[in-house]
Amino acid sequence: MEKLNGKFIKNLEIVFLISWEILLIIRMISVYSLLPYNLDTLLFTIISFFGIILLLKNLIQWVKHERSINLYLFLFLCASLMSTFINGPSNILGNFKILIWQSLYCLVVFEIGKENRKKVFSIFSSILKVSWFILIFISIIMFFLKFSFVAPLEKLYYGLRIGFVENRLFGVFVEPNLAATVSFVVVLLSLSTIKKNETTISRIFPIVNIIFQIIFISLSGSRTVLIEIIACTFIGCFFLTIKRSKQMTSIMKGICTSLILTATFLFGLSVIQKACITIANQYEVPSITSSFDKKKLNDNKVDKAVSLDRKDVEDNSDISNSRFKLWGSAYEIFKDTPIFGTSPRGLVPYAQKNLPHTWIAHKGQTPHNMFFYSLASIGLLGTIPLFLFLLLSIFRTLKNLWNAIEINYSQYLTDALIVLAVLISGLLAPDLIFYNKFGSLLFWLFWGAISLTKKDIILNKKSSGFIEEK
Repeated sequence: MEKLNGKFIKNLEIVFLISWEILLIIRMISVYSLLPYNLDTLLFTIISFFGIILLLKNLIQWVKHERSINLYLFLFLCASLMSTFINGPSNILGNFKILIWQSLYCLVVFEIGKENRKKVFSIFSSILKVSWFILIFISIIMFFLKFSFVAPLEKLYYGLRIGFVENRLFGVFVEPNLAATVSFVVVLLSLSTIKKNETTISRIFPIVNIIFQIIFISLSGSRTVLIEIIACTFIGCFFLTIKRSKQMTSIMKGICTSLILTATFLFGLSVIQKACITIANQYEVPSITSSFDKKKLNDNKVDKAVSLDRKDVEDNSDISNSRFKLWGSAYEIFKDTPIFGTSPRGLVPYAQKNLPHTWIAHKGQTPHNMFFYSLASIGLLGTIPLFLFLLLSIFRTLKNLWNAIEINYSQYLTDALIVLAVLISGLLAPDLIFYNKFGSLLFWLFWGAISLTKKDIILNKKSSGFIEEK
């Protein structure tokens, strides 16, 4: 009976995780925002029901000392709940909803990642690679058709933007920065697949997938993903080079090789970008540009030459595109309420009421950085355990990579690079904490996968790859 229950729980974890993955991917598609809000709520409520069952199971096992839950994450969640109560009834329902999702990320998804089962990651990765290829393929077609559509939509801060808009390829996605980050994650997963597959035929799809993902990245206009590419290419190449030797000559070789390959990758990205622009400017297509805003219609009209020069960057002296202002505002709010913060969903209302001169109050946006968002929304009480968790996990991961643990080292490195890419995204966009977005799911799942101690490796015979499904 116990074995049967264990199998049921494992299957429930797969159903829960994959259902959540599929819905979050669909939610990234712009036209999904046109559906009624109640339908979105209903779908995610059903998923949360399965998640809460798994959450309760994990907490019961923790109380019975049958499972260890990360203490820092537990304290982070407790501090977030305390901040919600201390800040009173304002936004309490919204806070409770987002805390449920954050609890599912920290205490369920992270735990599923820690179990590192081959079947779970295989299904998750396959769905992501195939679905993202289809979405990217459609988006690239939009670029070469010079398709552009812009319309106001209350659900979306910047409205509905589809196709090639404001000299960026949004494609089918709401947010091109996050879409480009996911494309880079798909590149990493596809490279791992190529290494595992021995036959030429089995390598065709991942190679084609990588090419299309890189084309989208080059056209997305995302500077965030360029930082991710530089960091991940350099670190990945460095650890692969020094894996077998830690002598100074090997380390210097690793640094030089990493710099060369990083520069080559960026050069290749630039060549692909220019080639796509040149091709798109060689022909004319019927006007399929539409906008409810005449100014934006003129900015995106078809008879203009295709360009990737972004006006919000080229004509802006602020290289951060207002991020520095948001971070400064978050720090100012933190100084006003340093211990408990404003509560996760109370940040903007608090700023508008108490600090109306701040950029957050003016723009109605969160800080676009998980550190400043944490400081302002849950204060030191929640930020300290969260960042102790992050710092200790980073140290342990670097230690595992440096020691070159042998069991599937390359897969461990791939998972670590995925976490690094999404973490960089979270330092420049509001995705990783107190948001129910696909970036959060990637972050907590793969961070669980690399959260291995020496004891895990020795006792469970799992270092950096997947343990076989039983």
